[in-house]
Amino acid sequence: MNQFNFFNTMRYGSVLIVSLLAFNQSVQAGFSSQLPNAVKPIIQSDQGDILRAKRLDVMFASLKVAENDQNARKIEQTIWQLWMSSDNRTVNQMMQVIMATRESGDYEEAINLLDDLISQYPNYSEGWNQRATIYYLMGDFEASVLDVAQTLKLEPRHFGALSGLAVMLWKQGNYDLAKKSLNEAVRINPFLAGRSMFDE
Repeated sequence: MNQFNFFNTMRYGSVLIVSLLAFNQSVQAGFSSQLPNAVKPIIQSDQGDILRAKRLDVMFASLKVAENDQNARKIEQTIWQLWMSSDNRTVNQMMQVIMATRESGDYEEAINLLDDLISQYPNYSEGWNQRATIYYLMGDFEASVLDVAQTLKLEPRHFGALSGLAVMLWKQGNYDLAKKSLNEAVRINPFLAGRSMFDE
């Protein structure tokens, strides 16, 4: 994309991200009750999703009081497993294929598969996050930022999406907003591996 189009997109994306960061800061441990009605079905669609949301609440509370980095990494791993998992067998099967395709380096095919997944299951937040990640790996920051925004709409505590956004903003010289995004990720996960990446 040319520089003019990129910065027009980033200007729009910055407004969107500032709003999302403000929303994230208002979210407390029992965040599911505060989500917009349009987002609630992903959490309340069935008993399995309700239990997963409760487990995430417990894991995030534990993460903030972890004794050390080693314990925090174990909690992080559980959070990622919960984000990646679904009670829908089709979603899980599609994600297995998508992750294998991504690992093979066939990013274009992975995007095609994620397009299909997202069109069928738009409330599955990790579908958006994985597509944002692959767009980032392909150098398409414009598309990645928009998918990060959708990820955060569905899962405001997604420290992976927030830290990835911070890197993209920093690379484009938007240092203040990059720091805000990283600070929000660290607020959610005080043991974030890249928490000091912008320190001088």
